[in-house]
Amino acid sequence: MEKYRHFGVASYMYAYYAAEATDRKIREAMEIYLKHLPLSKVYVENHRGTVDVPAKRLREIRNILEEFDIEAAGGIPRQVSRARIEQKEYRCGKNK
Repeated sequence: MEKYRHFGVASYMYAYYAAEATDRKIREAMEIYLKHLPLSKVYVENHRGTVDVPAKRLREIRNILEEFDIEAAGGIPRQVSRARIEQKEYRCGKNK
């Protein structure tokens, strides 16, 4: 699909997906996505909750996205301390 001339379409990849999805799964998802929208950028989250995506994996994902002529950028989530998560003090975006 041809990209838009005056604006780009971006998406967001959560750390959970980035950490667990195989290269093949990401490539298949990009092929399906690009049939419907001319994606130009993906914000890749490197941390969420207790999940940290290793730098090596982030580089691998960037390389896959570049195969599809898609720019990769860092995604920054709202942070909640691990202690609060473990104590279950943080629920549905509100303090208990």
